[in-house]
Amino acid sequence: MASRARHLWWILGVALVVGGTVAAWTASVEPTEMGWFAYTPLDEGSDWQMTWGDSPAVVVARTRLIGWVIVGSGLVVLATCLGYRLGRRRPVGQA
Repeated sequence: MASRARHLWWILGVALVVGGTVAAWTASVEPTEMGWFAYTPLDEGSDWQMTWGDSPAVVVARTRLIGWVIVGSGLVVLATCLGYRLGRRRPVGQA
């Protein structure tokens, strides 16, 4: 029974990595709209400026972000399984 549970963790880790990758790649790649609201302009003597630089801001779709979080979770599960397998002590009679 314990051996079956260990195999289920490996399967869960692989499923999370594959599922998260599919979710991230199939996420909408259409431009995400952002709302903007008015703000009070800064006075001329202020040292602080709100600039974006030469490149536009990058907005990541929520589905893509969730997909990469699932991939990270799957990698943590797989790393835990691998660490457990490598670090598990064997009986003295086995090499």
